[in-house]
Amino acid sequence: MNNNTSHTGNSNRSVSANQMAGCLIITGDGNLVIQLSSDQSPEEIAANFELVTVWALRSIETGIPGLSEDLPRQEAEDIEQLLSQGNAVLLTGIAGSGKSNIALASIRIAEGQKPVLFFDARRLLGGGTPDFIDFAAVLLSMIRKLSTDGGCRVVIDQIDNIVGSPELTGVLALAQDCADMESVEILVISRHTPADNAFLYNGEKDVRQDLLKAGFHEVVSQELDATRVQKLFNDLAIPAPSESLIELGRNLLHLRLIAQIKQHQSDFDFSKILTEIDLWDGFIEVIRRAENPAPGANNGLALIEYAERLAQEGLQSSDYSVRYDATNQQYFRLESWRILRRESPHICFFTHDNMQDFLYARGAAINGNMPDTIYEVIGTHRARSVIVWTEKLYARHNPMLLIPFLEEVFRD
Repeated sequence: MNNNTSHTGNSNRSVSANQMAGCLIITGDGNLVIQLSSDQSPEEIAANFELVTVWALRSIETGIPGLSEDLPRQEAEDIEQLLSQGNAVLLTGIAGSGKSNIALASIRIAEGQKPVLFFDARRLLGGGTPDFIDFAAVLLSMIRKLSTDGGCRVVIDQIDNIVGSPELTGVLALAQDCADMESVEILVISRHTPADNAFLYNGEKDVRQDLLKAGFHEVVSQELDATRVQKLFNDLAIPAPSESLIELGRNLLHLRLIAQIKQHQSDFDFSKILTEIDLWDGFIEVIRRAENPAPGANNGLALIEYAERLAQEGLQSSDYSVRYDATNQQYFRLESWRILRRESPHICFFTHDNMQDFLYARGAAINGNMPDTIYEVIGTHRARSVIVWTEKLYARHNPMLLIPFLEEVFRD
């Protein structure tokens, strides 16, 4: 492979060691700053990559409430085989299919054998990288140094969530440069586009095509096997689950929601859960009831409305982060429901982007918002999943607004 060509910057540009020095701010409030420099030794680079990886792994939601067993994935083995053969790998899958958990398995396999750098591409949208071209050049030079010292593994998550940002070009170039280097294993993770919503995902489709054209091999994160899901439902004490519930449970995020519902309301009637909207509505209803222990209390609705406002805040922030106020009990409650995950004393994130998108869409649908309003508030790219959710919510709860909503979607 050619390791002389760089995609991340202008090869004719002269960059001094001081200019190449950079830093990566891991937390939005600057509590953890990791110095990254091309002057560092391979040992220092490996140690810093480990720090970045350990912190980034905190964002991966693992485990199913009420279940003790791990869920091994064949996709992780497929990725290992491709990487061992010197192939660059693109892991795709629908939202909630467990892509990040597969990436976690890949990272665990490599740990102890070689340095691993894992990062969430969304975190590069914050204040830590004001000049991403220079930052990418620093990172690339560090990876190249490791490539001549036994190699390393680079894992980039959530690349689809930076489509439309100026950083996307740099991240794609960095991935392609890694693919060109000997002894560097590169795994990129991106959400897969459902065919029925392809008109909303043009930018995302281009990311996938760009990487496939660059020689990346695609591994698709599959939903769980139905027989396996039925066994998991038995372990959760959900007897005789319907075919609809089993189909929903094949999605890892849906399985977590089902487990949380069972955990908080053991007598919940799952026979009423026929669709994805039924499941999410059921989750919201369980929260509302659990947070209202006294008759006439309105704490549950207030908590849900607060989560909807935070979802908007996260979608409007540069890196999807939300401020954390330790004096506000609402944050603690949302953490306990595994809706929010605190990253530092003042910063938190939603545990899953689909959770954030649904909650914002729920508030938008209650307010009767049309697509143009949603685009104006959170931007066209970040609205793509929200638009799909809002369409589903109108179809279920307010059909009179569905037609004008869709007319505006297709008009735009």
